[in-house]
Amino acid sequence: MQACSRGPTVNVTRVGAGGVPWKVPETKDGSSIAVAVLSWVAVRDRTLGRAVDTAIRQTQVHLETAAATLPAEPTRADLRSYFDQVQGRGEFDVVAVGDGIAETTSISVSPSAVPPALDDAVDQGRVAALRTQVAGRPTVVVGGAIQPAGPAFAFFFPLDGVTADLALLARVLAVTSGVGVLVSAGIGAVAASGVLRPIRRTRAAVREVTSGDLYAELPVRGNDELAELARAFNRMTAALRRTVGELRELESTQRRFASDVSHELRTPLTVIDGALKVAAGDAVAADDRRLLLADAIENTGILSDILDDRLELPRHQAGKLQLETSLVSLEDIARRVRERLVRYGARQSIEIEPRGAVPAILADELRVERILYNLMENAVKYSPPESVITVAFEVRGDYLLTRVTDRGRGISPEAPAHLFQTST
Repeated sequence: MQACSRGPTVNVTRVGAGGVPWKVPETKDGSSIAVAVLSWVAVRDRTLGRAVDTAIRQTQVHLETAAATLPAEPTRADLRSYFDQVQGRGEFDVVAVGDGIAETTSISVSPSAVPPALDDAVDQGRVAALRTQVAGRPTVVVGGAIQPAGPAFAFFFPLDGVTADLALLARVLAVTSGVGVLVSAGIGAVAASGVLRPIRRTRAAVREVTSGDLYAELPVRGNDELAELARAFNRMTAALRRTVGELRELESTQRRFASDVSHELRTPLTVIDGALKVAAGDAVAADDRRLLLADAIENTGILSDILDDRLELPRHQAGKLQLETSLVSLEDIARRVRERLVRYGARQSIEIEPRGAVPAILADELRVERILYNLMENAVKYSPPESVITVAFEVRGDYLLTRVTDRGRGISPEAPAHLFQTST
């Protein structure tokens, strides 16, 4: 890379992918391999494309800063001052090469580290980008020059975080691809009846998701059970997109996440698969079909709840948990949760006992409902059938105390000290 005689430029060239190694997940089943590869390649291409686009945009901003702040013939001191100014904007290194001078922000990069493939594009007045290996690290290198007879710059953006995300995704796909194939194959039986076009669309959408397209959605038409299924499916894909987008926050617990999610998703996915397969039959009565579709809708909601529960703690630990607060009624929320548990087959008597008027509180309604559901569902799970579970509310100063009491076997005296420790 040499100093160039030209003015500011915004033309962009992607030189190539370079020598960045990627490993595709492997499974024993041929169809599972195909699904895993398609899913992984789709996400990889989008992720790497975004990384390169971001590096190019940042480079253009930094070059504009150089044009505005550096003199026509900058000294080493000028370049170091410029480096100090731009390095606070992100994690990257810079090499500047001018007439008789070369300056760098790190000993790990030097003018010799700039890929020769960038030279022609930069010499022709373009900002050029290349994915390559620098000092054993996958990196996006972006080169450009903006001042007549001034120095040319190369910006080195490491891809360590991206490669970690893709490696984690590969492991998750290796565990869960078999479940995706099961869903796709099961729903394939639905296509026989021309009357059930919405269910065929559901089948196609599930195939798109299993092949890596997490933006697949179903059209919502009307207000019947099929429309509700479409809305539930769209909520599920939105939850899946959030999962992929937050994989980096899950890196510290990736092995437990992969095994737990694979296990927990299997049951609702199997229910959805079975319900849709039976609902697709020509001989199924209309009332039975509505019940089957209701089961599928309910379990898509369970899928979303599982994913949200799994992501809640990492979001909080990463400091990215955002609360949407409003005035809510805990009594109303408790009654909604009771209705859900009864629909799911709870045989206990769940009594809501407000002790006096229960005031509205300022809280995140969705998360409060999830907390109450977890407490009440746990009480149902460990209480004898036909026993009584009470949910009581009591105002204590500025706080509203909520107590869930059941008739279960309880916990050992030493257990409370460990209740809020993260499991491994």
